Amino acid sequence: MKHCIECGQKLRDGLRFCTECGTKQPAAAKPDVNQQTHPVPPTVGKPPKKPMSKRAKTLIGIAAGICVALFGTHQFLSSHFDPMKQLQSMDKAVSEQNMDEFLSHISFDKSAALDKEGYFEYILEDEWDYVRADYFDFIEEQKENPTGMTDKLYNLSGNTLFTIKQSPKLLGLYTTYSLEAAPAKLHISAPIDNTELEIGDLTQTLKKSDTTEVAKIYPGSYDLLGKAENLFGEFAYEDTLTIGASEEYNLDVDFGGKTITLSDIKYPDAALFLDGKDSGKKLGDFEYLGPFPEDSDMEVHAVWKNTDGKVMKSEPFKPHELGVWYGSLFSFDDIVAEEELEQDEESEKDNDEEKENDTDDEEETKTASSSPIDHDAAGDAVLGFREAYEGAVNTKDFSLIESYLEKDSDADKELSKYIDELENKAYHHDFTSNKILEVEEVDDHTVKVKTNEQFTFTNHLDEQTEYDREKFYTLTISGDSYKITKIDYVETNKEKQ
Repeated sequence: MKHCIECGQKLRDGLRFCTECGTKQPAAAKPDVNQQTHPVPPTVGKPPKKPMSKRAKTLIGIAAGICVALFGTHQFLSSHFDPMKQLQSMDKAVSEQNMDEFLSHISFDKSAALDKEGYFEYILEDEWDYVRADYFDFIEEQKENPTGMTDKLYNLSGNTLFTIKQSPKLLGLYTTYSLEAAPAKLHISAPIDNTELEIGDLTQTLKKSDTTEVAKIYPGSYDLLGKAENLFGEFAYEDTLTIGASEEYNLDVDFGGKTITLSDIKYPDAALFLDGKDSGKKLGDFEYLGPFPEDSDMEVHAVWKNTDGKVMKSEPFKPHELGVWYGSLFSFDDIVAEEELEQDEESEKDNDEEKENDTDDEEETKTASSSPIDHDAAGDAVLGFREAYEGAVNTKDFSLIESYLEKDSDADKELSKYIDELENKAYHHDFTSNKILEVEEVDDHTVKVKTNEQFTFTNHLDEQTEYDREKFYTLTISGDSYKITKIDYVETNKEKQ
């Protein structure tokens, strides 16, 4: 009995092909009659190979197919979850001015006011070139050194535009990013209780109080409609609010109208009458009357009852017809004799006091006419800041501008954070022009300076953009110098080179 030379299968003598694997077998050697026949010892060689079963072959094929499928799936998912695709899609939407496509990559706080068209226009015109470069750097850094941490994207002024949140997929094998737009906190003060204010799709009812946080709001342009009612009439308010990227915005609702200060109330228990009707209030209930609406034709008088039970009426007046007045607006013709006598005895003393008061009034007028605000000094402070700011952003050194900013003010916090974020950015700013357009006094210690600023911004790809901006700087007098407390954008024009 012999064995197959390929698979080792036992074969019957005389077979030229293996019945198992089909391999051709060598022909049997013919015996040499001239040689003496000796028994041949068995050859010791390699053990015959065990044939592979069909089941094993099938399993190997299946395993190979799975490996190929897994590799292809991995390649597909890596491409599908590549964060760079999101950035490319957003960039394309900006190029094509496709608002819906661009906004589909951003999540918004549903409780905040959002003007989609205004928001898209703001990002498109003012922020995209800068924030795109920042987002690109972030994605590349995460490929090199993934942190899994939440991060933020800022604009040129250091205000937060987006929060980047990482979203692990498929048990953390892949990572995508979501962008959450950062709203500003809108603070509003109202002069009348229960003021109703509409901001876009939001409606708020405000109490008369100090400035309070009313709503969150995204960059854009919003129509503001307000209405209120007090004892003296109904009021309406209409304005347009333009919002840029900032952490906070303050708004004072001003209904206008006339307010009368009650500085000399001799009869606080006299009843207040409005258009001939008892208001249910006493003069002593008020520090001032109003505001009265601008178009009000309301007539005001008071009624007082003396100790003898006699009822007296003051001379009626219309607030909007009042010019300059002195003394009390509520005087009564029939005053008890005792009071008249006291007034006669004090009349001479009053005359002397009036002369002194006239002198004091003249001094107060002189003081009021001489404002402590120095327009030139305020403008010079802003120009000095701009010169230092160019060096600060190019060298990433906040200390160069720290002395120009009011400590812990909005400007101080925002610029400190912004320059800190520039630490590893290969950006360069070349300031070409800084001009003071206007200086406006807010109060005795506050001034607003409007500027026109032109500069060239170069990003990490050596792409250049020319910026032409108008800003408002709010400054306060601090000792003998002016300190910047807030910086607001007015208008931005830019052009790629």
